[in-house]
Amino acid sequence: DEVDARRIAALTTFNAAYIGSVLHYLYQLFPPLVVRLSRPLRLPALADTSTVTHSLGCAVVDNAHNGLLYIPSYFVAVGVLEGDSLQVATASLRREWWETYVGVTLFWLPFTWFNFAIVGKASRVRFMAVGNLVWNVFVDWI
Repeated sequence: DEVDARRIAALTTFNAAYIGSVLHYLYQLFPPLVVRLSRPLRLPALADTSTVTHSLGCAVVDNAHNGLLYIPSYFVAVGVLEGDSLQVATASLRREWWETYVGVTLFWLPFTWFNFAIVGKASRVRFMAVGNLVWNVFVDWI
C-alpha cells in the first residue's frame, strides 16, 4: 500500500494540537472534577485520589469527553486537513460517530483507567500520546 502523506500530516497536526493543548489542560481538571462529583454521587472512594475507584472515575469522565469533544474535533479537523469540506467532514461524523465511540470506549476506557491508576501525574499526557500512536496505527490499519 502507498503511504498517504496528507493523512499522516493531518493526523500529526491534529494530535499534536489536541494532545499538546486540550488534553494537557483536561487531564489537570479530571481528578478535581471526580473529587467534586463524589459528594453528590455519595461515593466517597471517588474523593480519594489514591484509589482505583478515583482512577476509574477519571477514565469515565475522559470517556464522556471523548464522545462530546474529542471525536467531533477529530472528524472535523482531520477531514478538513485532508481536504474534505466541512459539510463532508460533519456528514462523516454523523454517520460514523456511534461506531467510533464504541471503539474508543473499548480501547481508551481501560487504557485511561490504567493511566490514572498507575502512571504518575507528570507523565500521563505523554503516556496517552504513546497510546494514541498505537490507536491511530490500529484504526488506519483496520
